[in-house]
Order: sequence, then C-alpha cells, then structure tokens
Amino acid sequence: MGYNLNIGANNGVGASNLSSVITSVRVTGIILDERHERWESLGGWDSLGTIFYTGVNETTSETTPNFNNIARPLFPNLKQYPLLNEIVLIVKAANRDIYGIAKGQDTYYLPSINIWSHQHHNALPTKTSLDESGDSMSNDYKKIEAGAVRQTEDGNTDINLGRYFNEQINIKPLLPYEGDHIIEGRYGNSIRFGATVKNNVLPETNINDWSQGDEPIGTPITIIRNGQSSELNEKGWVPTIEDINRDDSSIYMTSNQRISSLVVASTNFQSYESEIETPTDPLTSLIDPPLPEVKQPEPAPVSTPSDLNQDSNLQDLDDTPPTPEEKETTTQSTDSLSFFDEMTESGQVSEDDFIEYQLIHENTVVGGTEEDPVVESDPSNIPDPSSTPNNEGAEKHEQENKDIKEGKKSKGYPYTLTNKHGKEITIAAPKSWSQLSKNLGPTSSRITQLFIHTTAGNINDSAVDVMNYFFHGRKWGTGGYHFLIEKSGKVTQIYKDDKITNGVKGQNHNSVHFSWIGGYDFKEGSNKISKGQADTLVEMIKFYCKRYPNISVFGHNQVAQKACPWFYVPKLMLELGLSDNMGLTDPQWQLNLNALPNYQKVAQQIAQGKFPLNNLT
Repeated sequence: MGYNLNIGANNGVGASNLSSVITSVRVTGIILDERHERWESLGGWDSLGTIFYTGVNETTSETTPNFNNIARPLFPNLKQYPLLNEIVLIVKAANRDIYGIAKGQDTYYLPSINIWSHQHHNALPTKTSLDESGDSMSNDYKKIEAGAVRQTEDGNTDINLGRYFNEQINIKPLLPYEGDHIIEGRYGNSIRFGATVKNNVLPETNINDWSQGDEPIGTPITIIRNGQSSELNEKGWVPTIEDINRDDSSIYMTSNQRISSLVVASTNFQSYESEIETPTDPLTSLIDPPLPEVKQPEPAPVSTPSDLNQDSNLQDLDDTPPTPEEKETTTQSTDSLSFFDEMTESGQVSEDDFIEYQLIHENTVVGGTEEDPVVESDPSNIPDPSSTPNNEGAEKHEQENKDIKEGKKSKGYPYTLTNKHGKEITIAAPKSWSQLSKNLGPTSSRITQLFIHTTAGNINDSAVDVMNYFFHGRKWGTGGYHFLIEKSGKVTQIYKDDKITNGVKGQNHNSVHFSWIGGYDFKEGSNKISKGQADTLVEMIKFYCKRYPNISVFGHNQVAQKACPWFYVPKLMLELGLSDNMGLTDPQWQLNLNALPNYQKVAQQIAQGKFPLNNLT
C-alpha cells in the first residue's frame, strides 16, 4: 500500500505566510464524511476532521468556505472536532513528506478555544452577522468589563454551527469543586473525577448528595453521566450538579460514599429483569398492627396569626405520638412458605388476609384520612345504574379485589381501579411536576384551602398501592388525596380540583389535598420524606399559591391529633416567603406544644433544601 505524500499539503490562501507560531482562526467548514465536496481531493478517509478556516476578524472571504486554508487535527487519539464558527488554534508542524525534497509541513489545529466557558459550543458570530441581525442576536451577547458573555433565553443564538448540529440552550456545565477533573461532552454527558466535599465549606446551593456521609473531605468518587435532567431550567450558563434520580442515566463509582437522594428500585440482586414489587414486612402487619387512632374534635381553621419565629433547635422529646415498633421473629425452617402455612393452618388469618395486608399498611397514629359521609354520598362516585344493573357494580369491585390478590390484574399504566360502587377511575403513570402542571385541568371555585399530608405508609409504595388501599382495604368510594408524590419526586394526579376527597373530615368541601408517600415513621434510612419528594412538594405549593392566590395552606397536624405531614406547615410557608398563604389555627396545632420546635426545624430544613433531615419520634 502506498500513500500520496503530497495530499494534505497546505495550498490555501495565506498558508505560505504561516510559521510555527500558534494562531487563532475561525472554522468555516469541516470534513466529517464522504459527502463533503473536498473528500476525494484531500485523501478520502484520511481527510477526516480536516477543517477550513479564515481569520478570526474576517467578515467575508474571497474564497468559498470549503476552499479556504485547511488544517488537520493535531492529536491522533483525542478526537474533538469543532463546529462552524468556533475558534481554534493552528500551528505548522512536520508532515509525512518531512524526508522529501520539499521537507513538507502541514497546518494542524488544537481543540476549540473556550470563548464562552461552555462545553455545548463556543462559536463566535462575525461582526457582520451581529450588525445585520439587529436585536435578535445582539441581545444574546451581553457586554461586561471582561468582554461579551453569552446568555441565551429566546431559543437559540441564530449562528451557523453546521449542517445538522442542533443548539440546545438549556445544556448546563457541571459545577466544579476544588481539585475536580471534569470531562464534558456537548450534550450534558460527562465524567467527573471528584471527591467528597463537606457541607460546612460550601454555599447551600452548591451542596451535593454524595458528601452526606462520614467520609472525610477528599474521599474519591467518579461519576459518569449520560444526559442531564430534563427538568432543569433554560438558563444554560448556570452550572448544575449531577442528579442520580433525574439524569438520563449514570454510573457512580464510590469509595463507600452514601448517595443521600438515591431511589432504589429493589435491593434484591435477583430482581434484574423481574417485575418490580414493593418490599413489605407482612409479619409486622399481622402481629403488630397500627395503634388505634385517638380521635379529637377538629376545629375549623381561623385566621388569627401566631408567633412562628420561635426557637427551632431540635430537642429530645418523648411526648410526640409513638410509632409501632417492629417485633423480631425467629423461624427455624428454611421453607420460605412455612410462616404462611403456620398462620393459615392456625386459623388466626386467612389466605386473603395475608395477601391483602402485604400490599400496604398505614400508621393511623401518624396520619390516616377519615371517611367523610358527605364525600361518600357524592353521586359522582356511583356509576349510572343502567350500566351496572342488579348489583353488578359491587360484584365488579369484588372481582377486581380478587384479581389483585391472585396477581391476575395487570400492573401497567394507565391503571384502572373500581370503587365499591363499581365506578372506575384511571391512574396515569407518575410524571415530573414540570410536566404534570401543564395539564391539571380547570381551576375550581370551591378551592380556598390546601392541606399537606403523608400517607403514613411505606415510602416505596406507589400511587396505585395507595388507591388500592382506599378502594379495597378501606372499601371507600373516593380516595383521600388529589395528588400523590412518590419517592422519586414524580407525581400522580388522582382527582381534578373540582372533586371532593376524603382528606380531612369536616374540611373537604373547600380543600385540595397533597400527600407524599411514606411517613410510617420519620427515621434515617426508613420512611422519611426524600429530597425528591420535598423539592417537588415545594414546587407544588408555590404553583398552587399562584393558581389560587387567596388559598390558605395547612398541615393535617394543625386540625387533627396526628404527626402528619411530619413538619409544621406554617413554618414552611414562612421560610418560602409565602406568609400571605399561611394557614393558621387556634390552637396552632393539635400535638403537644413541646414537640413543635422539632417539627418547625424539619420544615425549615425542607424549605432550605438541607438534607438529611432531622429524625422525629
């Protein structure tokens, strides 16, 4: 095989004037495949990555873009090809004809210059294009003391970047920490060679979720990320931090760091390619059920302000409502069904009881909605009699209950459920709040109050699990909540705003209800609200305060003797700057006042995004 040693020699305009001095130039063209018109003449595949260029300040060129001066990539094993109008450095160096008569030299280029301090692109518009574009382009480049900065919010910068490269103004660079080595692609993909950085040395907005454990500063971590979260804002010049739950996909190689916000689908290594089922402890549900609910009269909310700025320092208190303790049970048999057989044969429980209570549990001391006769008598909960004659609605409900217990009902979305009257509801797949909030349905004139809840169950439950519990566990015609927030932070809308639900007995006629899933207890590593849930809940509260400007926001524990939602909502509203929408009651809440500072502290942590949250008992 032979080579034409003259191919690639620089014969373009001005090439003869170049020396070994490094010079900056503007890219006007690049060969990336065989469709390029100079493909054959410059050596076919050997010309891959060859660029055409002009001077940085040239506004026009006497030659066409693909016939200007040419340069080849300098590095053979680092392929970083520039876009049109990016600025690169070029230098002359030896070519393959170094031993020939002409002792040839070629022009080579280095990767693009960091004009905009951004990995997506660093293209620089020409002076002519800026002058001709008017405000549409000029507004994208703001003048500062150090020169121009690129801050685009109107879709794109109207600059030619290539034949098919699609500018994405929401692509963000990664926020660096001291000592980081970061490699970033143009599309939100990256590799960070970083380390643990403790919260006390960082601004609150720069805290990451891999530095919340006991590891010292400098403990190494490597994070590979393929695509940033789709929920980030359009300000592409503002850096972001990796998000293990919202980024498209990622690999975290840790040195025993704990990723505080990680939502684990399953801890069973045999679960790969299996159907996801919520992990539960049926033994606890059977032998240690939730304590009976202590019912107190529920006063209506009043608008008398109370002092919310009292000391929120955490205290060790023993007078908050207790949560059930799980009892340890030892079994000698290796047969995985031995406990099931023993319990059913003893006559203490039936097979149906065992399966049903495996689905979901609820700590009614912590939370728990109550059946509201006014809600249950709503005609909209009952199907047209002509569609379900001869008690067919009730039979349909019981058949569905049986199918669920026997695993015959499909678990895919959209998921349909039937209430005790035979009326169906459809549950859509959970979505991010930014997606869901675009299609909530119409507002309702009845809404003047918003109540915040916890389901007081397992944090790994889904919205389907909760609604199964309402319809088939409690045998209700209507669920308790309009919105349910899963551990990942995604939301399911169960009912539109005009629907009255079983959220807070006596308060439902003018209320909408949000609930985060979990909260059976509020201990580290258990059923405490996740960061994803907390962030989403804050977004939802802010959204509904705009949707209903005069709405008052309450926590369930303000009107009932329950820990729900495990924080003091008026303090949260104050910290969020939403005091005009703060719902106040007299008394200010229904639990022991000595416990209030603890709940205020958790509300403050949620508002400020400080995780992990304090434990509550």
